[in-house]
Amino acid sequence: MVRRSKLDAQQTREKLLAVAKALFQKQGFKETTVSEIAAKAGTTKGALFHHFESKDALFREIWEGLQIEMDEEARTAAVDALDNDDPYSAFMAGCQTYLNWAQRADYQQIVLI
Repeated sequence: MVRRSKLDAQQTREKLLAVAKALFQKQGFKETTVSEIAAKAGTTKGALFHHFESKDALFREIWEGLQIEMDEEARTAAVDALDNDDPYSAFMAGCQTYLNWAQRADYQQIVLI
């Protein structure tokens, strides 16, 4: 049996996340199978389950990643727009960031739908 390095394992994990994200965006969670994710990532279902407890866990990590990325961008926009004379500007900048994200296909399909 071939031993994989930590770098190989990390690359496999990242590939699984990228492939799963693309499939979840295109097909939705229900229509995407573990077999399909593994095949398109060039790995096995066993490797997928080595990195993720379940398809739900894989989806949740992608979902959380999108939420964290959006939140960080909204916070940065709010801080950048902060005006002591008008704190509402920070709120509006954060809201605009959210609305921009809500228009993205990946965010819509994975987070909102």
